[in-house]
Amino acid sequence: MAEKYKIKNPRTAILAGLVNVGGHLIWGWQRLRRVNLAETEPRRILVLQLDEIGDVLLSTPALACLRQAFPQAQIDVVVRPGGQAVLRENPDIDKLIPVDVPRLSANSGGFSQDLAIARKAAAAIKKVAGHPYDLGIDLRADLRTIYILYRLNIPVRVSQAIRSGGFWLTNIAPYVGLEHEAKRKLGIVKFVRPCPGNEKHKLRFHLTTKDEKRAGLILQENGITRDEPYAVMHIFAGWQPKEWPQERFAELAKYLLEKYQLRTVIIGTEKESARIDNSDLNREGVINLAGQTSLAETAAIIKKARVFIGNDSGPMHIAAAVQAPVVALFGQNTPKRYGPWQTESKVLYHQVECSPCPQTDCKRQPSCLELITVDEVKSAVDQLLNA
Repeated sequence: MAEKYKIKNPRTAILAGLVNVGGHLIWGWQRLRRVNLAETEPRRILVLQLDEIGDVLLSTPALACLRQAFPQAQIDVVVRPGGQAVLRENPDIDKLIPVDVPRLSANSGGFSQDLAIARKAAAAIKKVAGHPYDLGIDLRADLRTIYILYRLNIPVRVSQAIRSGGFWLTNIAPYVGLEHEAKRKLGIVKFVRPCPGNEKHKLRFHLTTKDEKRAGLILQENGITRDEPYAVMHIFAGWQPKEWPQERFAELAKYLLEKYQLRTVIIGTEKESARIDNSDLNREGVINLAGQTSLAETAAIIKKARVFIGNDSGPMHIAAAVQAPVVALFGQNTPKRYGPWQTESKVLYHQVECSPCPQTDCKRQPSCLELITVDEVKSAVDQLLNA
């Protein structure tokens, strides 16, 4: 029997259960008209991927599978603005539909506010798309994004019902238990139409020649010549509890310079850049490029690095997508679900009694990330650089 999906927040889990019961009483009868997916030949497909950069990257194997399964169909993908930068050159997509909605479940209004946002998102998608779709797929598998598919009146709606909302779907893809998020998303598409095995479906971040040339110029402007090897660090994360201590990154940068003659390039946003100025990382051998590069230029810089070291965050998945060697530092998330996908990597993770958790707050001392020592990370770096 498949393992049941576990919602981390107890309050959210109770609410999802209640909504599921009520939803099936009101809309469940509609599922009597389930579609035979084997006989479906959609001409227009809409995919929802309203998540952060990392999750959008983790959807790229599923998008490649979908293109392979339906080579003649028009495939449009709905993303938030950050996801647009990830997928702008992806050849598996015909059209990107950016929808500027806030991060779902991260607003003060809670569930009712999220449903209002979903209604507005559906109206915006209709306006931009300009035509109806035959098949809708939600890769997030969330009640709120499934509701968007329902509001769009798409006749065939497919997702998993792991966070409730199955009563708004025509076909529910099975949840087989805890597995990597890229594989879970891929499983939803394979439920619609099979395609070859997972080993061929790596993450994809397509870079243009212009992106790579611009990245090279930025490095040269900051003193790194064309043939000079370097390391890349991303010391930030979406939530502070997901960040390994900054002074430990500084100690690691010193180690890379002294043992391997590798200078360290710090990447991040403009807002994050200010956190470097008065920290231990403001030192010899460290180049702070946070806030100075586009997402594509950042990806190009990571691609040329000897090693990428970072927290569980979007840039770690970018590193996997461009096939850079990765040292990934995990705490609140399990690497089985979110670790580097199909790239050379070393993952450091200490399982504790409260992990995985909602990630937004941490009262444990020491935290799960603080359990990762500098020596452990040095050893992981040594293994990758000396392979």
